[in-house]
Amino acid sequence: MARICLVYLLCTCTCTDGGNSRPWADLEPLGAAWEAFASGAGAEAARVRKSAARRLDRVRCSAAPLDVAVVGGSMTYGVLCNEKAAAGGAGLDCPWPLRVARRAATAAGNGTQRVVVHNLAISATCTGCVTAQIVPRLAALAPNASVVLFDYGINDADAHKAVYHQGNFRDLRGAATEVFIREILSMDRPPVIVVIEGRAPVGAHRAVATGYDLDVISYRDAIRALPVTASYSQRIRWTNTKMMSHPPATVHTALGDLIYAILSTRPGDCNEISAAPPPLPKLLFPADQRAMFPTCGMPLAFLTSAPPGTTPAGAEAMLGAPAAVGASWRFTAADAGDRADKFGWLGVKGKEGSSSADRISFRLEFSGLGFLAFEFLRSYAWDGRVSIIIDGKRPLLDLGSHWEDQSSQRVTNYLALGTSKNINVGHGRSKKLTNRHYVPGFRAGFHNVTFVLKGPPSSRFKLYTLLTC
Repeated sequence: MARICLVYLLCTCTCTDGGNSRPWADLEPLGAAWEAFASGAGAEAARVRKSAARRLDRVRCSAAPLDVAVVGGSMTYGVLCNEKAAAGGAGLDCPWPLRVARRAATAAGNGTQRVVVHNLAISATCTGCVTAQIVPRLAALAPNASVVLFDYGINDADAHKAVYHQGNFRDLRGAATEVFIREILSMDRPPVIVVIEGRAPVGAHRAVATGYDLDVISYRDAIRALPVTASYSQRIRWTNTKMMSHPPATVHTALGDLIYAILSTRPGDCNEISAAPPPLPKLLFPADQRAMFPTCGMPLAFLTSAPPGTTPAGAEAMLGAPAAVGASWRFTAADAGDRADKFGWLGVKGKEGSSSADRISFRLEFSGLGFLAFEFLRSYAWDGRVSIIIDGKRPLLDLGSHWEDQSSQRVTNYLALGTSKNINVGHGRSKKLTNRHYVPGFRAGFHNVTFVLKGPPSSRFKLYTLLTC
């Protein structure tokens, strides 16, 4: 039976560019002094919290390579990163997961491979945005992950109102982090989780890392201790500013070296690590707060867009193809500035659109509860709309793709089609409201979910993920 926690939540997370006034062109390659620091005691010092149960050390002691999945936002994905690396000169790699992967590839060429890297970061997301899809995403794109590097420190540093200030709650970052972490640790073969913190520790992350006995790596503290020249130290001080949203390529390269050094080195006392890690602790945050973040550990259907070349062999660009695609829809990254990280199903309304051309349909399996989560894009430059129809008969709701702020953001909606009760249990209401998306007579099984383009010609709407359980 599926594990599921349900609630209506409009999930939005800002993905800013951090400003463009920094002099990237004067960055220098990392030198021998940094290499010595990163490969010696400095790398271990960057692990500011070491698990009492030696969780990370346990997998580091294994003879098999570490299969590492990286989760995070736009900085981790590499937005605004490649051009900075090119401007920085030879020897710089970004984003930092790429640096780790290239170090691992070099080691593989020498016959000493210890690390395999999967960068599963998603731009414009925070911890509370992706709780519903984290477990199936790991299962689909990194099924053998033994380590998950959790790099949401920058994204969660600012409490996004639409995600973390729901109802009567002041701040739900702690609850979101616990739901996210606990979902991963509840997998059949749970990987080790390491929290990566950037310009400053996030209190919610720190609380969960302590409660769940997780390792924490702080690249800010390590970079501040770099044994390099004064001029270089001046540049690296960007790590203490709010410009850290999208840092210099130098910071990415340094962080990649630190993490690679920790992962690739076997501890010298492996024989002393004997006790199994402890079971999951008691829940840290109240049920009504955790209920604000839906999860689906065992989905019945999971369709998600993935960048070309990153899907498993034989898989499609979207894991699970639509049942029917009208001429107005195509799988592409051409939207909102042609950002290659925004791959998904894009619908563009034609001048002479027809009913069939403007539709994209998915045949999805549902439980009797009828839980559906879908992720889409909103942009300040867009004005499109879609109607969502179940089984070709009943409109569920209309959605707009316009975002009022000067940004493009991912949004996730959650529906329950098989119950008349409102599933939003976290707003502190004393009386349950009627579920306006209830479909009378809804039954478990396969149903067709159709998105129909609305609005004037050239209106756009983009889908990223659909999930049922």
